[in-house]
Amino acid sequence: SAIHFSNSVNPRDEDYSPHPILMTEALSRSVHSRCHLRRRRIGIFVDGSTGADNAFDWALKNVYRNGDIVFLVHCQPLQFNPGAGYGAGNMFAALEAKLKRSGDSILKRYMSRGAGAGVLAVPILVRGDPSSELLEAVERLRCDMI
Repeated sequence: SAIHFSNSVNPRDEDYSPHPILMTEALSRSVHSRCHLRRRRIGIFVDGSTGADNAFDWALKNVYRNGDIVFLVHCQPLQFNPGAGYGAGNMFAALEAKLKRSGDSILKRYMSRGAGAGVLAVPILVRGDPSSELLEAVERLRCDMI
């Protein structure tokens, strides 16, 4: 799937992608066109764990209202190996591709669960330190609640 990078911070911009957040293809123009109506914007952190599954289910049952927009945010840590030398680039590229597929798979699983409940959801994949990247993502997305 294609990844869109942009430095745009205007949520009404057709190619809105709050840098450095990587948005997956599922943020289509049809979803985006509905995002700038005044609806509540809910951020849910997902990682495929039982705790994330429970938080997702709880948020849909107790917080979500018809018409709200749910941002499913998944964070993957950056890979760093200070001992890597010449020729390691291909190995790291393969590792990054594998991590991206893993993140996309986790987001697709929650997208499917949300779609079954009629939830308008947007998958977001961020990279870096989860303790800061997750909160920065929901701030950039202007979420009303997390």
